[in-house]
Amino acid sequence: MYGSYDEEILEMISDITGSEEGQENRGDARVAIDILYRAANRAEMDGLGRITPEHVRRASKEVLVGVSADILRGLPLHGKLLLLAVVRSLKSSGRPYASFGEVEEMYKILCEEYGQKPRSHGQLWAYLGELKAKGIVETRQNKRGEGIRGRTTLISIATEPLDVLERAVTSMAAEELR
Repeated sequence: MYGSYDEEILEMISDITGSEEGQENRGDARVAIDILYRAANRAEMDGLGRITPEHVRRASKEVLVGVSADILRGLPLHGKLLLLAVVRSLKSSGRPYASFGEVEEMYKILCEEYGQKPRSHGQLWAYLGELKAKGIVETRQNKRGEGIRGRTTLISIATEPLDVLERAVTSMAAEELR
């Protein structure tokens, strides 16, 4: 297993399992080890020598409770579009985190695709706060040495495979626009 993961993967698992009030199994090192073990097994089954963020997401889904369809349905349309922007930003980069700036740009593209007027920067922050409060996304501030100038918020999706989440949110957004 040595060499099959990098610092970003460990950081992602740490963020997933870090202690947060009101979240069961958070702050338990055994859960972090279980996620790492399952992610490594998934990578091995896929014939890969490295653990990817998607392996971690799938392992997390097995260990922790994921996001219910009811929670997703309850999001306002632009909350869904912002979530879809997070998913697509993460998928296109292949990294565990996307910057708020990357997500905001993707959101504007999605608004154009869906024929919607983009919401303000402040409103997007409010939607991001709602996504975080519902346990759909995780956020953190960047750290020095991460190759990002200045301070930015990094966003991750921990307990849902991106392709599954993308299909669900795309379908719900399209349904809402009918």
